[in-house]
Amino acid sequence: MGETFAEAIKYANEEVNTRFKNLVIKYKEKVDQTRKEKHFKVDDLVLAYLRKERLPKGQYHKLMKKIGPCKIIYKNGDNAYEIELLPDIWDITYFQHSRYDFVQRG
Repeated sequence: MGETFAEAIKYANEEVNTRFKNLVIKYKEKVDQTRKEKHFKVDDLVLAYLRKERLPKGQYHKLMKKIGPCKIIYKNGDNAYEIELLPDIWDITYFQHSRYDFVQRG
């Protein structure tokens, strides 16, 4: 009796996992249909959206979320950029591109 119960639980677990994986694949396909890839070039002007984690403690406030226009100095792959900032603002110049980090200007 113990083996059959354990086998039934194992089978149910595998069934749930396969259904979950199929749902994730379907959801990803649906979301990818509306996704727009953003690729920037060197010398493009962009607005950088800053998150709280990007700044030292005490420097972030909600009105300071966007900075720019900032010039892209160096491109490292499709999603990482070094941008030109004023030196008295922050030492952070390297940004990882996520869905909402950059908006092209100009």
